[in-house]
Amino acid sequence: MAHLEAATMNETVERLSKAFSIQKLPVNPEIQKKRDELLQCYQQNPGKTLLCSEVVKDFSRSVHSSRTVSLQKFFEEFD
Repeated sequence: MAHLEAATMNETVERLSKAFSIQKLPVNPEIQKKRDELLQCYQQNPGKTLLCSEVVKDFSRSVHSSRTVSLQKFFEEFD
């Protein structure tokens, strides 16, 4: 009985390790472009970060959207 529990636990650990392993994902070109725009805004407006608030919002929306799509794809693998 203990052998079965250990085998099941080892199996579960292996599955979780694969599921949550850190893997380098390809850079989304849209997000990279928005990131560059944000950095450029900060460089052009030193000490005036509020002037970049719309660029920050745009960047944040893009990142959120990309994360949502990635999570949907991740969970579709388990259906």
